[in-house]
Amino acid sequence: IFPYGAVEIKSEETNKGFKVNGHRLKSFHENPSAATIEELSLEKPSYPPAAAP
Repeated sequence: IFPYGAVEIKSEETNKGFKVNGHRLKSFHENPSAATIEELSLEKPSYPPAAAP
């Protein structure tokens, strides 16, 4: 990252780099593996009956 906000991007195949405006740079996520996917089931809460005074 350069002081004026530019970011240098390098190709993994060719190792050539070029500068881009950091404000226009978007993150890229490859397909997540099954180990990183999590599923959570939510249910309505159940409360115990209120005690009589």
